[in-house]
Amino acid sequence: AAVLEGATAANGYTSNKPYTLTMDTFSGTPGCLLPTFTNMTLLSQIMAITVDTIKTKPERMLEDANGNFCTVTELANTIVRKDGVSFRYAHEIVANVVGYMDQHKKKANEIDAATVNAIALEHFGKATGLTDEDVKDALDPRRVALLKKALGGPAPEEVTRQLDLIEKTIDADDAFLDDLTASQKAAKDALEKAVNDFIA
Repeated sequence: AAVLEGATAANGYTSNKPYTLTMDTFSGTPGCLLPTFTNMTLLSQIMAITVDTIKTKPERMLEDANGNFCTVTELANTIVRKDGVSFRYAHEIVANVVGYMDQHKKKANEIDAATVNAIALEHFGKATGLTDEDVKDALDPRRVALLKKALGGPAPEEVTRQLDLIEKTIDADDAFLDDLTASQKAAKDALEKAVNDFIA
């Protein structure tokens, strides 16, 4: 939080943002500018080390995804498609299903059509057209991920596209940094030569 606060202040100071307090220019910001960038660099290095040493547990991840209600929005979408109702209507049913399951200490993969229909009947006086197979498919995290092919979605081909784009951006940033570093070195060398020539 402290690093983010300092970075925000530093960015406002260096780019003269209109909502940056004028007092910042004369008080705290100049003093925290270098420490902030130093801390950001160190944290970036720590993050890189952390990411490089992460060990995933796919089986545990899938188990958690199956039980933690992360796909219940797709259950609401399925009710919309199956019954032709509004998403608000379907969302209300699913929200109450999740509340019921949580209250009874049950996981998402224990939801069945009977549970959904009981909630729908209680709140709206009408059951849904869902079958157990519909519910199972809607809550399957693998299936849901594969279906989400929109921009930024989790489908494998879309994730691959995003990673390729990120790698190209990193390469471009590296090239820009190399050019900037070379320009700074050339400027520094030229300044030192001019100073030495003047002194001589």
